[in-house]
Amino acid sequence: PNKTEYHISVKELILYAITSNSFFAGLIFLLAVWQFVEDIPFVKSFIEGPAGSWVNQHLDSTVQGLSVPAIITAVLFILVAYIFFSFLISIVLAVVKYYDFSVSRQDDKIEITYGLLEKKRFHLSADKITALYLKHGLIGQFWKIGELKIESIGYGDEKGEAAILYPVINDDKRVGILKTLLPEYAFEDAVCKPPKRALKSFLVKYTSIPFI
Repeated sequence: PNKTEYHISVKELILYAITSNSFFAGLIFLLAVWQFVEDIPFVKSFIEGPAGSWVNQHLDSTVQGLSVPAIITAVLFILVAYIFFSFLISIVLAVVKYYDFSVSRQDDKIEITYGLLEKKRFHLSADKITALYLKHGLIGQFWKIGELKIESIGYGDEKGEAAILYPVINDDKRVGILKTLLPEYAFEDAVCKPPKRALKSFLVKYTSIPFI
């Protein structure tokens, strides 16, 4: 029997890190690292000791000598650097987690494998899939890129493990993957959206109810 298989490139994983909420994982990682560094006895004694006081005094005097535009520029530079390193860390985490991701189907069996440091392999039956949904991150909503997830017995039951069918996918690729991997869930009917003018009526109606 023919076997249908899809692989994800490193470029797609970088796109996944940018468009998904894994950016916040980078932020959390940075905060965790900083908390860990602060608890190191040598660093803690440095911060609380004379050297730390000397650094703080010179930093305060430097800041007081700067103009308001210079302070704003410095704050923006620090913010941009923080966001950049958060994205960089989220990309590394995404590559480590979903490296060499592949999903394939042969007959009724679906196999999903991924992982760099820890190789994970899942086998499931197509008839055991109970639901399929598309999840968009904050940035992914603008680019119409999201994660294709499923609900299936025995997959995604591990702590911290998501039931991913395909981590990063746009509308065109979603249609193609569903046609070949899960034709049972292929959906091509027209989607009807309410007109934009309906949003105004909806907001007025449901925000005024508490005051009536």
